[in-house]
Amino acid sequence: MRLLRAEGYEAKPWKNGQGITRDILLWPATDEFDLRVSLADIPPASTFSAFPGITRHITRISGSATTLIFADGRVERLGLMTPLTFDSGEAPHCEASGDDVRVLNVMTRATSWRSSVRPLAAGRHPVVLAEGHAVLLFAVAGEWRVEAGNTSVNCLPGETLLAARPAAITLVGTAGCAALLADLVPAAESRDALFAFFEATGRN
Repeated sequence: MRLLRAEGYEAKPWKNGQGITRDILLWPATDEFDLRVSLADIPPASTFSAFPGITRHITRISGSATTLIFADGRVERLGLMTPLTFDSGEAPHCEASGDDVRVLNVMTRATSWRSSVRPLAAGRHPVVLAEGHAVLLFAVAGEWRVEAGNTSVNCLPGETLLAARPAAITLVGTAGCAALLADLVPAAESRDALFAFFEATGRN
């Protein structure tokens, strides 16, 4: 397991310059990435950067009501702690009712990944990691404990925990805790390089 602390996230402008994002994970470290996990502060009016071929799971973790307007006329409202998935090549226009909106993005290359994101509330959540699977826990509220055999790691709000080897782990959140859990399954030909990157990232 690897713990990524918030002070290590790298802040940078959006590709189109309309906002700021903080990369939690970026692999490879270019605009032609296969995996990107980031926090973004959403301006009251902006247009998302286009990343063709990338599946985006976006979740509003704090702030005011937010609406995405797509070129085909589709309108999607970002519910709090409710992931929304779409093709990042669509680059919707975003309207937020305040300047306090923060989202978590989990973005993967559609041709070589399976990925999903779901919210977690307080409780005990067993997770079995199969060969070739990785999970990422982003703590939104409260202190989470991740148990793996005789080892446990605490994950504070704003921190991220990675687990990427076959194992049985349990995610434990007490009353008031909230988190997002991403399940990440890369293509077989990418796994060794990706998991080596995970092993070199963050700290035990």
